[in-house]
Amino acid sequence: MKNIFQTPKPTPKRLVSLAMLIALAFIVGKFSIPIIPQQLVVSLTFIVNTIIGMIAGPIWGFISLAILDVVDNLSSGEGNFIIWWTLMEAVQGFFYGFSFMVENYAGQAKKIGFMSQSRHL
Repeated sequence: MKNIFQTPKPTPKRLVSLAMLIALAFIVGKFSIPIIPQQLVVSLTFIVNTIIGMIAGPIWGFISLAILDVVDNLSSGEGNFIIWWTLMEAVQGFFYGFSFMVENYAGQAKKIGFMSQSRHL
């Protein structure tokens, strides 16, 4: 049985790409527009989060967005850290990574997106 949750190998190129994208998501998040303070915020970080999921896959996307949320909360200085928000961001990273896994007609999963290596599970 094939494991659809097999992660890509954490090569140095992939880890550096993820670190740069986490930093980019952190910076883009600072340029968000609050509509209702502390509740509704319009931001473009979902674009960077999607690219993280595209490059990393489901498991590393989960880990990357969890790290991003913890770093963002620790650096904000507001002190409103709630673990459930971190888990929600991490699950969002899992689904971003999982949505870029598709099955071709032979039944073998392949990763689509830029900067990804073709691999078969």
